[in-house]
Amino acid sequence: MPAGKTYRLLTYTIIAVVTAGGNVFSQTERRDELAALIQHHAVWDPAEFILDKLATNRIVMLADGGRGDPLYYKAVIGSLNLWFSKHEQAATNMTVPSKVFLFLEVDSARASALNRYFQTGNPAEIIDPENFWGDQFSTGTLEFYSKLRTLHDRIDAFNRGRQADARLRFEVMGAEKDIDLSNWTTEKRERFFIYERDEYSSQRIKEILDSVPDTKALIFYNSVRLLRGSVPKQAGNQKSMGHYLAYYLSESFGAQGGVYTCGQVDVPRSSWADQAIVHVSKTFAVDHAIFAGVPIEGNASFQPYDGSIYYVAPPRNARNITNVLSENLVDYIFAHIDEYKDATKEFYRGKLDAWLYYLSTVAAVDWHPVDHHNAHAVDSTIDAWKEWRKSANLDIVGDLSTLRYFRRCVERIRTINQKQSTWHQIQLEKLIGFKVWFGDGASPQGRADSIWACITRYRKPIVVDNLIPLLWVGTKSENEKAVAILQKETGMDFTSAEEWSAWWEAQQAR
Repeated sequence: MPAGKTYRLLTYTIIAVVTAGGNVFSQTERRDELAALIQHHAVWDPAEFILDKLATNRIVMLADGGRGDPLYYKAVIGSLNLWFSKHEQAATNMTVPSKVFLFLEVDSARASALNRYFQTGNPAEIIDPENFWGDQFSTGTLEFYSKLRTLHDRIDAFNRGRQADARLRFEVMGAEKDIDLSNWTTEKRERFFIYERDEYSSQRIKEILDSVPDTKALIFYNSVRLLRGSVPKQAGNQKSMGHYLAYYLSESFGAQGGVYTCGQVDVPRSSWADQAIVHVSKTFAVDHAIFAGVPIEGNASFQPYDGSIYYVAPPRNARNITNVLSENLVDYIFAHIDEYKDATKEFYRGKLDAWLYYLSTVAAVDWHPVDHHNAHAVDSTIDAWKEWRKSANLDIVGDLSTLRYFRRCVERIRTINQKQSTWHQIQLEKLIGFKVWFGDGASPQGRADSIWACITRYRKPIVVDNLIPLLWVGTKSENEKAVAILQKETGMDFTSAEEWSAWWEAQQAR
């Protein structure tokens, strides 16, 4: 190669290396400076952050970053417990309010049911037909409600014997519209959710708060409802442009105490968090105003809220209620199943299907969708399940602890065709916490043998992992039997669902 070309090539190589090195250095410097900025402004206790915002605003809206995920309930119950503790300790120079309403994304009927649960402790009070449909109601939700009940009891004890003006007031409210599903259709639902829902809910919240002028509101809603701008409320449909709850509340309360919106982010799961946030490496809360004019990574973003809580936390151990086996849930279904057998009602069909699916899971039998166009077929299917319930001597705790239930599922895999076998494999995956992998051409016999071998190998964690969720919804006798088995299996001496769940979550995080 000629000397001139060699020299030019060497020059270009040096420039490229220096440039690349400069980019790496500048990115590292930028990240470190942003991390330092966060460190300077961060509030390390999310509960303190929320309570501070509640002291200076009429309304704090806290985003639910994932329905049923225990992580996002922490700031709600944490801030409420801190609010109560400050009053309990009679802290001086308090700016925290004495009256707080917690608005959950429910209607008034469900809020009333939750308040009944605070009095009775009966989990049946907070089970709703919709809880079996979708994946938004979990043992994390039940634990959250249990902690709210504990707080409610503490406040009642605190208020006892105090003068009216010295009492605390805490209530759980529901501002969503009560929907009559008997005449609900997809068309009505879409029109309501796009054009009516948020304005309706905001008006209800305004009416409630206007009736008690010195009350503050903590609103825990799906994250999208905290957006203030005009946005398409149906994906890909520009004609669905509209406003969410935060817009209407900000219009109403902008001059009446203000509205503060707070997001919640699971940093390890986020694909768009700047590396500076990851670099901080612990949970914090911060006002987003500090990021104005600050350089961030090209693929990074900050949620369009006033501030956010950024969690660096281990994975959570929550289970959807449809994957919790309990006689209590079985009997709940049979107590209400006749109310939803009219297949001419569009939104009755999904609930009935979800219930029949759950019953098939409990009974470890094949599930087949019912023909909703045939009223006789619907009635016959329901009658057949009623007969099953009459003759079924349910012992779910025993079936789980001795692996009888799992054996029944495995035997279905061994003896039936591929499609049905796959369904039972999916059910087992939800209950044992893992799936067994097979290559192409594996026989039903081979699948069954391998799955059973894995279940027996990991018997203890599978049993524990199924009995603890049952404690949140089980009958009294189921819970007593489950606790006795858990104590024997683990050597631990807990009695409540909350204690067992906290211990098990700590084991899973190790």
